[in-house]
Amino acid sequence: MALLRALLAVTLCWHYPAALGEQPLPPRAFSFDQLPVGIGVLPAASARHPVDGSSECACRHRCLADPACRGYGYSVNTSSCWLTELLPTPERMQPSAEDWRWYARSGVRPLGEPCAVDQDCSTLVPGASCVNGTCGCHGQVTEDGAGGCRKLGGFIEVHNHQLTTGLLSETPGTTLDACSASCADELRCMAFDFSEGLCRTFSAGVTSDEVTKGRAAQRMFIWSFPRADGSPPDTYEPTPAGPLRLVRAAVATAASSVCYTDGAILFPGRQQDGRGLGARLPD
Repeated sequence: MALLRALLAVTLCWHYPAALGEQPLPPRAFSFDQLPVGIGVLPAASARHPVDGSSECACRHRCLADPACRGYGYSVNTSSCWLTELLPTPERMQPSAEDWRWYARSGVRPLGEPCAVDQDCSTLVPGASCVNGTCGCHGQVTEDGAGGCRKLGGFIEVHNHQLTTGLLSETPGTTLDACSASCADELRCMAFDFSEGLCRTFSAGVTSDEVTKGRAAQRMFIWSFPRADGSPPDTYEPTPAGPLRLVRAAVATAASSVCYTDGAILFPGRQQDGRGLGARLPD
């Protein structure tokens, strides 16, 4: 069986998954989009790396083995292989007398590059999405100026409650400002609490109104996304505490997504059986 798999890999130019640093790559990162035949060649000033004595199949394998490789070109005339860290696109090509075949790697596209699905963008840039065929930071995230996306909005301090869901990390011996900054920089972090130098970050702003003994002095903050001006969505009901929307307790993990869309924050609601979560728009 092992011999058969090896023969298939050579014959069909298959490959085994690699990783981008410590991050596993999605299946799309092991596929390529072929550019039109005879389209030309990337300029010499582009980030190109020649590989001598390669077949077209070996050229593809070399690109797949390099997480920084965004595509490759193969010359049928000279059997030359070029690996590039610049995504090959028709607009970037220059005329060439050689018969070059160029392939653009899918699934690992930075901001501003062409894409087909969100996963093309989010592998390299968490939070990025594909809109109108281009990777960018859209919706509740914006560009951070360093090639990534950051959350829009800010923290709201919540009193007399306790975070209970989606613990991401616990860091002792830190400060409140450092704790806040670490959560703000992490797209998955929706809330944090701080007490006596201990910082705990959470992936959901789900809270409990039954504060554990000994944590009364704990400070708790929930991320609030910005929302459009005007009236809340029709799904919210007016209450003394502000517009409220009840979410079924059975889908608590989906509540963060609901609030993300509405620009709301999560806080504990109450149903007849004592369960429930509320999504409230901030003042």
